Amino acid sequence: MNSFDMESDDFSSLLSKLEIDFEKLKSEVEFRAISDHWKDIVGLEFYKFSKPKKIIRDTLYIGVYNSAYKMELQFVSNLLIQNINKYSKNRISKIRLDLDTNIIIPKVVESKKNHLDGKENLICITEREKDETTRKKLLSLIKVF
Repeated sequence: MNSFDMESDDFSSLLSKLEIDFEKLKSEVEFRAISDHWKDIVGLEFYKFSKPKKIIRDTLYIGVYNSAYKMELQFVSNLLIQNINKYSKNRISKIRLDLDTNIIIPKVVESKKNHLDGKENLICITEREKDETTRKKLLSLIKVF
């Protein structure tokens, strides 16, 4: 056995000797994985206004910046739990959402969108129209605005 190979009993014994609670260590590792992947779990918009706080037993506590986001997250809680469990070995069965106005909202750099705004966007869409009559009508409508 190489020095890095260790049976789970040996590992548990080592943790015990070091006075480290295995379940607590496991919980901390899972919490770190959830925190590191929070943006992937909740998506960009919710990522800006929420933060995982702690895990107690099978519940993940989440701080949410305001009540509107709290309500929206509550509506998608089942999907959220599924996404969370991709990083916690199906351990989380409940979430608890608490208001936390102390959340520091991260500055998220979004990639530039590949579309034009306003009138230019409408013209661009119109240019893709294959029917000449329809294209002329659309262009005349755009000129009005």
